[in-house]
Amino acid sequence: MKNPEYESKRWFEQAKYDLKTAQWNLKGELFAPACFWAQQSAEKAVKAFLYSKGERVVIGHSVAELLERGKKYDKDIKKLVSLGIILDRFYIPTRYPNG
Repeated sequence: MKNPEYESKRWFEQAKYDLKTAQWNLKGELFAPACFWAQQSAEKAVKAFLYSKGERVVIGHSVAELLERGKKYDKDIKKLVSLGIILDRFYIPTRYPNG
């Protein structure tokens, strides 16, 4: 990755879009997709943070695991890991009947 700031911005913009999608679904009482998009927004926001710290490759879909990775840059992130665990519960079950 040549420009961490640019890559971080790209991921954060997508996180904001996903959050709007979650809010739109929530307003329409579409709770399962709202939860999925909330998880997606958080995942991409944490990836944006990691890219902003110069990480070159950020792979994974677990918000909690990504937050764990971010603790080396900001010790206060550990307070968010439990919330990441909650969001991770919505990654698969909200999209598949057998999830």
